[in-house]
Amino acid sequence: MQLQSHKTKLILASSSPYRKLLLKQLKIPFKTHSPGVDESARPGEDTAAVVTRLAREKGLVVAQRFRDAIVIGSDQLAECNGQVVGKPGNVENAITQLRHFSAQTVLFRTAIAVVCDQSGFLFERTV
Repeated sequence: MQLQSHKTKLILASSSPYRKLLLKQLKIPFKTHSPGVDESARPGEDTAAVVTRLAREKGLVVAQRFRDAIVIGSDQLAECNGQVVGKPGNVENAITQLRHFSAQTVLFRTAIAVVCDQSGFLFERTV
């Protein structure tokens, strides 16, 4: 069953093809817009704080452009032994990372922010 909306737009504040694929599974029409947010961590920020802030910033930036839309901002970081693990970028680096992770605990911090500028709605969750 596919949900339909009369005027409400759903916008994914991301240029990530993976997030787009995830949202497509809900079978709800949406558009994507890149938020253009600097994703650098601030001094002293832990990974949970970084992903929470970035999800919120991405959602708010796009919501300001599309005031009546419901906007979803999201971010994810991996952490191993207290250090942020970047995207490998290629197969060779991925294999190296996986070998490094052997017998280690790797945490994936994911945050989502659902924003509507017009109504002032903001929902955030970090796991």
